[in-house]
Amino acid sequence: MSTPRTRIGARIVCAAHLGCAVIAMVAPLGGCRPDGPAPAGTATTPAAHAPVDVAWRDEHTATITYVDVAGSPRSIIAQLRPPGGAAPAAGWPVVVWSHGGADGKDVVAPVGDGWTTALHTAGHLVVAIAHPGRDLDERELLCATIGIDDCDRFKYLTWDRPNDAAVVFDWLESLVADGEPIDLDRLVYGGHSAGSVSVLTVAGMTGHVPGDVQPPSDPRPVAFVAASPPGATTLSLDDTSLAAIDRPVLMLTGAGDATDGSVGLDRRTTFELLPPGDHRLLWIDDPRARHTTFDLDLDACRRSGGTRAECRTLARTIADDALTWLALVNGP
Repeated sequence: MSTPRTRIGARIVCAAHLGCAVIAMVAPLGGCRPDGPAPAGTATTPAAHAPVDVAWRDEHTATITYVDVAGSPRSIIAQLRPPGGAAPAAGWPVVVWSHGGADGKDVVAPVGDGWTTALHTAGHLVVAIAHPGRDLDERELLCATIGIDDCDRFKYLTWDRPNDAAVVFDWLESLVADGEPIDLDRLVYGGHSAGSVSVLTVAGMTGHVPGDVQPPSDPRPVAFVAASPPGATTLSLDDTSLAAIDRPVLMLTGAGDATDGSVGLDRRTTFELLPPGDHRLLWIDDPRARHTTFDLDLDACRRSGGTRAECRTLARTIADDALTWLALVNGP
């Protein structure tokens, strides 16, 4: 059973010929942010990494190499995507974005392209991460290190993505130290599909990795966006799995948000496991809002019978709600 909570606000957003987007908030939403570091412990301590090596590919894109838990070098790609115009005096608020997929990516395009466009309208710097896959030897070494018995079935990026994100946060701190106009007091971590598993892990989700060691959470983001979050049944989540999450979380899903691993209602159940806090759910009750629609991609919506205008309206509803929520919890 999920922890009982009082819902203090709900609204229905309807567009012509579309299903209604049911938006629910939990607990007071007052823009609060955690004061000071999160408590120490497995679910709240960032990963320790070897010193980072950064090789710039161009003005905005870098290959970042660190030593992983197995003692092997791991290289990821991160791309800074600043909005237009001059940076605010305090620096740009920043959203770090992780892609979905089980096999990883070796190129940063088109990671989070739709979300980048939307977030730029609200003046956010976007940092897109390409999380690469592993070859067989690398996977087996990782499994042996963290105590995974069934390595063939282990989704190794469940471990890698949160660690990759921590390294990107480290990198951003180094950029700020060098004078880059980035406001890390307004750091948000978001992701789609499997990327949202990493988002919730960094927020404090535990118990979803079967090995001896759980991937790390991190106290630095002030809020989280989980687009197409994992299903509770899919990850075998229970009342304790999300209990350590004490920062605002937005989940975006709906009736058409189905993959081989999860369906929309199971994803919504994950939201119900959140403890009280400044959390919010956007539920699109329209089957044309497909899994990738929540990554602001229109193709699957069009294949499901939606017109271009209808699919754009669905994507705009998702993006607008996220921007409204971010303005509430993280400042305009």
